[in-house]
Amino acid sequence: MDEHEAVDRVARGQHGVTSRRQVLALGVSRRTIDWCIATGRWEALPDGVLRIPGSPRSDRQQVMAATLAYGPGAAASHETAAALLGIPGFRLLPVEVTVPRRPYRVAHVAVWHRSRALPPHHLVLVDGIVATNSVRVVFDLAARLHPLRTARILDAVLARSPSLASDFESMLRELGRRGRTGTTLMRELLEGRGTGYIAPASELEHRAIEALREAGLPEPIRQFRAGSDERFLGQVDLAYPEQRVLIELDSRRWHFVLTATEADKERYSALAAAGWRVMPATWALVVDTPRRFTSLVAEALRLPHNGSGSISAQGDVQISTQNEEAKV
Repeated sequence: MDEHEAVDRVARGQHGVTSRRQVLALGVSRRTIDWCIATGRWEALPDGVLRIPGSPRSDRQQVMAATLAYGPGAAASHETAAALLGIPGFRLLPVEVTVPRRPYRVAHVAVWHRSRALPPHHLVLVDGIVATNSVRVVFDLAARLHPLRTARILDAVLARSPSLASDFESMLRELGRRGRTGTTLMRELLEGRGTGYIAPASELEHRAIEALREAGLPEPIRQFRAGSDERFLGQVDLAYPEQRVLIELDSRRWHFVLTATEADKERYSALAAAGWRVMPATWALVVDTPRRFTSLVAEALRLPHNGSGSISAQGDVQISTQNEEAKV
């Protein structure tokens, strides 16, 4: 393999870009680099980054180029890292990068942040790009986002990976001693999410819980397992076991009729036979008409169980475990 092929191979693993520093480390001379740029074999990007002509231009290529521009130790961070990690509500661009020390020259391809605390265990490799991990991302964003949004992001990460709870506590011990902005908020949020905490599994679940709290209704149990070990009837989003009421959330935003599948109908019938009432709740009901949603829940909690497995609200909402459709 000649030096040009070696450079192309590195670039292919980096979304079509590499840096002069990497090319020099492969044994390519500065004169050869300049010749390759002059002849069009490589394209010179700002801040010492080289692009292989013909490689697909993409947002990820821009992120990769930015991390290369700031040199070793740089990592995609903040909202860019959140988008790379699949945390809902964020985009890759504009690129944000965190560096462990002030760069000797300021690159103009990203918004950069300096952090003296950027050890390797705060980093992760995502699609070939070095980025801050999910736990560090939440701490970084807590310094500038509204507390309620920070809480939702924290819950989204915990819902996806509950085992990270201990990592958040460790990160708080590391960063809390440094007087960082946002650590006070994170301490409060983590204190409210102690042992046994179950994070909302979706944005709709978060909205539903917030609506119930604002209405002064009791806190439901999340991700409730109905039935017993001998006869498991299913896991439901929200539950009021004492009142035998279950709430199933449908996160689809744009629909008018929620049609139960055969499996749903069979499960609803089994739940009804076991004494449960099931209340499906759509995005439109919870988000667009939260007062209507909470009034239905309040009515359900007051109604004595009549054995029908259904909840009715003045004729305009009829939800039944025996019907094929739940109409809103």
